[in-house]
Amino acid sequence: MELQSDFGERTINELLLMFRSRQINLEPGFQRQSVWSQVDRRRLIQSVISNYPIPSIFLYRRHVKGRLVYDVIDGKQRLETLFMFVGAGRFKRDAYLLTVQGDTDSAANRQRRAEILRGLLYSLFERKDAKRTFSSEQRRIIWNKDEKKICVRCKKKLRWDDFTADHILAYAKGGSTEVTNAQLLCRRCNSKKGAR
Repeated sequence: MELQSDFGERTINELLLMFRSRQINLEPGFQRQSVWSQVDRRRLIQSVISNYPIPSIFLYRRHVKGRLVYDVIDGKQRLETLFMFVGAGRFKRDAYLLTVQGDTDSAANRQRRAEILRGLLYSLFERKDAKRTFSSEQRRIIWNKDEKKICVRCKKKLRWDDFTADHILAYAKGGSTEVTNAQLLCRRCNSKKGAR
């Protein structure tokens, strides 16, 4: 039997309809478990909303008892994320509603609502911090590329456990969090510098 390939584009709505009619099999035997974090899922949704291209999804078409089924070869996490976002099938988004539709306002329901809201609100604020600070890999590169290992302001000799990676052009003024826009400072000078 010859393997045939068919390339095409599907809208999210078409994929959703296929999933709701049980044509998409997210868990064929060879497929791994879900491993994406909430941050990964939020980034995909942000990409879709921003109209950025997302990687292709690969499906294997087969017939089961006269029914068409598409096994997900690549793209399970992306499809799950889209289905979770719209609350399709087993990915219902009603956890918060369940906590407010009950007859009583128990402590457990209030705690669950607080957890859900904390998760939603936290996701709104974590993006800026992730871009603002240098990663551990960037800090290592910045440290190793500087031969003198001294604070550029006070000229104090720095140690690995007592230095900060600082933006040359301040983040608040549009400076990027990249190795090329970084300098070594002691903690004291960095805290005094502010957004200069």
